[in-house]
Amino acid sequence: MSTPATSREAAHVLLDAVSVTEVSPDAAALAYERLVEVGAFVVQVEQGQGLDSDGDPDAEPPADGGPNQVKVNIELSNLLHANYMTLDWLIEELAHARDTTRDDIIIALREHLDSVAAK
Repeated sequence: MSTPATSREAAHVLLDAVSVTEVSPDAAALAYERLVEVGAFVVQVEQGQGLDSDGDPDAEPPADGGPNQVKVNIELSNLLHANYMTLDWLIEELAHARDTTRDDIIIALREHLDSVAAK
């Protein structure tokens, strides 16, 4: 479920990524970790084939994973990079149109995000 506070924090994480002078794999990994921390996305696995709701939750899982183990991998790097490219371009265009700096635009955007989330 989306909340204004979570959305604001996620937006700040994305702005952090745009604020760095050079995007690296480490910066992208850090952004991903922060998005997880702030709850920017939720993964839900519903009971289905191979999942046993009557199993003992305290039981040790089988070494091979067993039929009840579920592994979910989520690859968001393309989404994060697409968002970075979009924000970067928009910030550059707005800075040029207003004859100001990228930093000024980012500061104004952060202030806007905080004011909207406070409502």
